[in-house]
Amino acid sequence: MEQQEKNLTASLLLGGSLLDCFIAAGTLGRGAGPAFAEEHYHASYELLLCQDGAGFQFANGAAYGYRADTVFLFPPHVRHASILDSGAQERRVSIRFLASRWDRAGGPGETERALAALGESGCIRLPLDRAMASLLDLLREAARRDRRLEAAGLLAALLGRVFQACRQEGEADGGALDDACRRKFLVDHYFDQVADSGGEPGRLEELCAQLHLSPSQLNRFLKDTYGVTFKQRTIDVRLAKIKYYLRYTDLSAAEVARRMNFPTDSSFSLFFRQHEGISPTQFRRQNRPDSC
Repeated sequence: MEQQEKNLTASLLLGGSLLDCFIAAGTLGRGAGPAFAEEHYHASYELLLCQDGAGFQFANGAAYGYRADTVFLFPPHVRHASILDSGAQERRVSIRFLASRWDRAGGPGETERALAALGESGCIRLPLDRAMASLLDLLREAARRDRRLEAAGLLAALLGRVFQACRQEGEADGGALDDACRRKFLVDHYFDQVADSGGEPGRLEELCAQLHLSPSQLNRFLKDTYGVTFKQRTIDVRLAKIKYYLRYTDLSAAEVARRMNFPTDSSFSLFFRQHEGISPTQFRRQNRPDSC
């Protein structure tokens, strides 16, 4: 269930572009089972800032794991959905915006270059740094008090910082990040690939080699970053992709089992029941959008 705060609209000039923005803040989750933000898309860009919580974001069916303090930027018309971990609660702010070039005689401005970093991808995932988090808290408070002029200034500062991070992401592809951020970048990318390859169990040695860490160092890093071991993170990734298929597609349980590379339907059902306490069919019946 999502609880909404006060919404706000604003128009502002930033990086050579005119942005027409709609801001919505709310809280998602904190129930016995997993919480969902239903699959949808917008004709505009959407910046989703997740201040806490943990789960998986899906963009055009691709899975992106995340924990607290994560930013997602989605291009127009990209279908996306959220599945939060069971019992998790997340404060999130959605900023939807349309961007048009202010000086049409000039070349691309800073904002256009930042948005170009999206390329053909379904989304960009970034860390929500301390400066962004502080600006976001101030923005929520200004919106709650209906201080529109103050909110517009805070929004411009927040978007400017996010767009700067987007440009760096697009230019560096993770190479210019500090060691801790680079490791998290590589870990997130690795598990994204695990999910999108049909949930084939990852190999600890592969990721150790990429990060130049021993197995014990890698598991310590994963515990510090995600709160789980490599084995559990692999299970979480597989479960999230399965839940996405069961909730948002018409694939049968047998078809999901094949896509997720289970050798038999019974091994798929056993895996799901061991971790969720119910069968895949029961999960689908209880969690389809039209049954909620």
